Amino acid sequence: MRCPTCEAECGEGDKFCRECGTALQKAVGGTATVGDMLAEYAKRAGEKPQDADAHYNLGLACFYQQQFERAAAAFEAVIALDPGFIDAHLRYAACLAKLGLREEAIAALNRAVELAPDDQKVQAALARLRT
Repeated sequence: MRCPTCEAECGEGDKFCRECGTALQKAVGGTATVGDMLAEYAKRAGEKPQDADAHYNLGLACFYQQQFERAAAAFEAVIALDPGFIDAHLRYAACLAKLGLREEAIAALNRAVELAPDDQKVQAALARLRT
């Protein structure tokens, strides 16, 4: 089975794409929910604590459920495992901003700028927070 979003190869029993997190069709019909995604990636992150992608996907699921503290913790784990994972820095800063921690969000984005000074997404996010 291939992911309809990113075309990555997925296992027949997978509810979500392991590459991009897209909900896949359930075997019995319907689609998986964000709650399903949250449970699956929490389990995967627990089973594979060194898997940055599992923590990233857990962070996304928490973010979509508006569990910003939990999402921030998951994105922090990603950054600890893979400091160059720029999207994790962006999502971490977004969580901090949602939690009302604007200065901390700016500091997180400044760290991302050090890693990827030419990344337009980082520059745009930083500009939005500074205004």
